[in-house]
Amino acid sequence: MARKLPYGLGTRFWVPLRDGGFARGIVARMNEKGVIFAYFFVPKVVDSGSWDLAGPATLESCVLRGQVGGLGLINGEWKIEAPIPSWTIEAWPMPPFVRQDSDGQVLVSSYDDRIQYQSERVGSGTDLERLPKDVLMGYGSAEVKLTKMLA
Repeated sequence: MARKLPYGLGTRFWVPLRDGGFARGIVARMNEKGVIFAYFFVPKVVDSGSWDLAGPATLESCVLRGQVGGLGLINGEWKIEAPIPSWTIEAWPMPPFVRQDSDGQVLVSSYDDRIQYQSERVGSGTDLERLPKDVLMGYGSAEVKLTKMLA
């Protein structure tokens, strides 16, 4: 029997940064394998008890978005808060992702709302720089990346 995950869609959470303080995140998608798609926000905060005092978590304040293993949430290293009131999946879209194959070709991948691979196409244009990388980060890797971004 599969155990119930301690988080769901719209769950707010705190990511401890390696140099102290916290980043804020929101679970925007999840699947039964423990993978989440999350949005992470600025500013860095000192106390994990001041979510509302850190300012609103909006698409505009997102500093990182991507697929992450949910182990930090499952094992309690990432502190879980209550879900966003009136959270809707439509307000937090699942973007396309970009990757480069072994031949150097840039590909754009799409996933469904359960983070299941759908399709990919050859990418072009400067908008590709703004897309998240098509990679699954471990929760420790996400902590390191956020620490560097929010330093």
